Amino acid sequence: MADDSSRISFDSAYSASKYRMFEVSGDIADRIEKGMPLYIKGEEAGSCVLTTSEEAFKLEKIETSNTVLLCVKEDSGRLVAKGVCGSYFELLNNPVDAKSLLSFIPDLSEMNGSNSPTVTVEELEKHCLFSAADIEKALTKCRYIIRDDSVVPNRFYKVSSYVFYSTLLEFIDHCILHHISLSSFSMEEVLQSDLQIPAIFARHLVRFLNDPSQPTADSNLSISRATLVYALARAAFLCQSQATEWLSEEDLQNTIALHLPSDYDFDISTDTAYLKGVAIHEVIGAQKGFHFIDTDKLRLDPKERFEELFSIESEWTQEELVPYIADLEEAGFGRPGDLLLKYCREVTVNEGDKTWKHYVLRH
Repeated sequence: MADDSSRISFDSAYSASKYRMFEVSGDIADRIEKGMPLYIKGEEAGSCVLTTSEEAFKLEKIETSNTVLLCVKEDSGRLVAKGVCGSYFELLNNPVDAKSLLSFIPDLSEMNGSNSPTVTVEELEKHCLFSAADIEKALTKCRYIIRDDSVVPNRFYKVSSYVFYSTLLEFIDHCILHHISLSSFSMEEVLQSDLQIPAIFARHLVRFLNDPSQPTADSNLSISRATLVYALARAAFLCQSQATEWLSEEDLQNTIALHLPSDYDFDISTDTAYLKGVAIHEVIGAQKGFHFIDTDKLRLDPKERFEELFSIESEWTQEELVPYIADLEEAGFGRPGDLLLKYCREVTVNEGDKTWKHYVLRH
């Protein structure tokens, strides 16, 4: 925002005393001229976004002082863009970071009707630098955020990773004890089997476990072996008495097998493909095991994500690395292959008759 010492000339329509001023870059002139409401969120130009109800864009400071976005406060308290003094600009996409949304959603200690600490998209929109549509989309894709329409429509609450996965183990164990096959079942079948987990939470778990190729209905549900093993592998690391980043092959195999229904099978010596995106194989001394990489804690910024991953392992194969960067494409940062080319360098290794390739961080 321009300070009082700024020397910027306006025509009679733009009084410096009437408008707040932000130095910005972005292609916004057309939107303003067409009357589209553009709201300003944030106090400093470098951390502001310009948002409609459907999308949000970052605003960046520029070197010159003659490109200024003018905005005025509405009765609702929101700042709305009313004019631009300067040239045409370019806007930057503002991908939603679900982790930042989580910080605004109350933790759930008990799920007891209207007393549950919940928030709405509208409430979140007041605090977050994202559009309402992007917020709702991110909420529905986050496994730790649960939609509760039982009292007030479109309200959300969050649970911790430990609560999510320990409840998931309880759900799976319950189905095993009540002879409910997770390869083919219905929600009615589960809910009528004396389930101690609240129905809202149970439906949420099934939504994240159900085969995505199947319709999201309450009947003809199916959980694939890959999805189930992936979830149980994450639970193995997150639901220890003390969360751990390393488990031996034997411990991980036994933990997964303990909760895996009898109509599924898993052999850690041959089925390591199911652990992609959960943990990487690692040998410590004479002991073989797996190093857990919690994707929930990885940074959204691509450069920081790659630096973080290569601080764990100095060399990665494409097969190992892609599962840990795949979400960046959905956030708008580009396809995994393009990101690999930008941030990594491919190295070919020849040893005797064997040749293989891996990636190192590009400096």
